[in-house]
Amino acid sequence: MNSESSSTVLASIQSKYKFRAKTLEYSTAFYPDRFMILYKDRKAGEIPYENILRVEKNREGLKFGLKNGTWVKIPCTPDEKRKIFRIFKTKKLGGILSESDIIGLALVEFADLRFLVPLGSTCFADFKKNVIRRIGGHFLPTQSLDFVSLDHYNEFSLYIKDKDSLVIFENDDDLLCSLLYFEKKLAVVVKHVPKVS
Repeated sequence: MNSESSSTVLASIQSKYKFRAKTLEYSTAFYPDRFMILYKDRKAGEIPYENILRVEKNREGLKFGLKNGTWVKIPCTPDEKRKIFRIFKTKKLGGILSESDIIGLALVEFADLRFLVPLGSTCFADFKKNVIRRIGGHFLPTQSLDFVSLDHYNEFSLYIKDKDSLVIFENDDDLLCSLLYFEKKLAVVVKHVPKVS
């Protein structure tokens, strides 16, 4: 994601935290790819969305369950809670996409599944992660796409479908050339090849 889009603040919350009998005022800024907690205009913490496994609402605000097992609690009003939840609900594939951000589309086929994936860049690794997230989202429908585990990333191979043949698809050059050759509309087949220990 480019630095300009990742520096756009989507929402900001002013919160009061109780810590060791003191009340401290913090602010939390939500960006397209992460949120940052600030104390007295200094960064106190930053959490990329890919490290979040779960988001929950409670009476006091929001709770974010992280991959390392910890929870981050952010006190907020009901209106702020709805606004932040809306950000996570509309998040698509690691960033918020608008029509002008999309440079191509891929019709992806995995076993009996068929779905469309927008391409926001010519980065193959990002595209592959987005495809795997969508596959994971099918099997774990209650989880947001951004929180689907990428632990088995290397067990998936992607191929471009050209009439009756499949062409291996594995780097940025392949993605760019495919977008040009197929006029920004790709037919992609995904195969799962488990690692042998």
